[in-house]
Amino acid sequence: MGSGGSNRIRSAILQVIINQLDFRMPLEQAISFPRIHFENGLLSLEPGIDESIAAALKNEFPRQQHWQKKNLFFGGTHCVALDEKGGHMGIGDERRGGVSLSI
Repeated sequence: MGSGGSNRIRSAILQVIINQLDFRMPLEQAISFPRIHFENGLLSLEPGIDESIAAALKNEFPRQQHWQKKNLFFGGTHCVALDEKGGHMGIGDERRGGVSLSI
């Protein structure tokens, strides 16, 4: 698993890992699931974050930016994994073109 970009790499990768391990999401869903990022007192949220969760976070994080669509700002996380047959599969993040190639 990896991500190109800036200081949001850690939060992007961590959220994918949490989605997979804690919430048992399939890898593709874990990668495409809406993300959040906190930096310099501003909580940025992608669309799809439940409104009740955003409202609950408002008390702790009053400065919020609600993005209108998924954005590369939140990192483009890509993964390579073993499939059920022991082969390899790749999953590209739609925020960064969503492409994987297996040869």
